[in-house]
Amino acid sequence: MIESRYTSELSDRQSDAIKKLVDEMNNNNFAFFYKDLHTLSKLINITFKRVLENKEDLIEPLIMLIKLCNKPFLKEKTSDEINYVPKTVLLLNEICIILQHDNSTNDNLFYLFIESMIFLNEFAAFGVDEYKNQEADYQMKKMYGINFSLLNTLQNEGTRNLRLISHSTVLETLVHIITNNVYDENSTIIVINTLLHCALFKHNAEKLAHLGVLKDLVQIISNTHDFRSLLVRICIEAIWNILENGGPSACRMMAFEVKIILN
Repeated sequence: MIESRYTSELSDRQSDAIKKLVDEMNNNNFAFFYKDLHTLSKLINITFKRVLENKEDLIEPLIMLIKLCNKPFLKEKTSDEINYVPKTVLLLNEICIILQHDNSTNDNLFYLFIESMIFLNEFAAFGVDEYKNQEADYQMKKMYGINFSLLNTLQNEGTRNLRLISHSTVLETLVHIITNNVYDENSTIIVINTLLHCALFKHNAEKLAHLGVLKDLVQIISNTHDFRSLLVRICIEAIWNILENGGPSACRMMAFEVKIILN
């Protein structure tokens, strides 16, 4: 319906069809399968392009699709882990295309921005608490040594979602949003909170440091009047995660950024 030359302009019918699909999935407590993510990514891509062509009636169904992505994706077969899970990167990149657009001038687009950021935040944070809240059990310590740490495993290997993020344009997009600084404080908090989750994985932390986000975070802190605010606290936590998990490489970038600021 969306691609056919006979129905491509019927945005009202397209909107109704997407809403019906999402409502049926929600009513039956369904989620998307990994094998469907390629098609879903294409649908989001085309729908957002139509939104930018002033088909604003498609914003609501697009938001509904992204909200549905907050449910964990499903696998049909064990082989889906190899065949389809990597295609999650396609979906992440399409979400990033939405976020790279300036959505601050239109209330409906701003709502789309917020829902897209909520999805990315929850995606990045998924599974992290299992590492933070659990001590290594006796069998793991017996196998790997008394000093075995789940947090070290998180730092070096990441979660599946954090590894997928490392292969997408998510990190560049988060830095782009922070650098442009066109959103209010509450929106910026969601962005930085997503960033600090991403930085729990060493590869992501190093990349964020090299993208120059440390300077942007310091700049946000220096421009904030209340140093007890939530924004300052999460900026400091994000800087800490990047430096702690990024190691010497991230620390050198921090020193380089400070030199630029002083000059």
